[in-house]
Amino acid sequence: VMGWVINAMASVVSVMLNIDKWSAVWLCVTIALVYAILSGFWGVVITDLVQFCIAMFGSLIATLLKIMPQQQKKICWDLIMRHANWIHF
Repeated sequence: VMGWVINAMASVVSVMLNIDKWSAVWLCVTIALVYAILSGFWGVVITDLVQFCIAMFGSLIATLLKIMPQQQKKICWDLIMRHANWIHF
């Protein structure tokens, strides 16, 4: 699994920074290693916990949007847009 994550990070970094794939891999591994060394075990655990909570919240929202009828989706979206006037699309 870790190889897939590093490959995905390296793919994004290589395109964003316009560098070759192996340089992007080493950059990503170095950043992850430095973060793990500086933050220690608890920093890595807390980061994983936060990412897990975000992923679970997103999964629940996606599931609700999938099973919700179209009319209710429109009502929810209108309600969000009415109260979220600070969001500019």
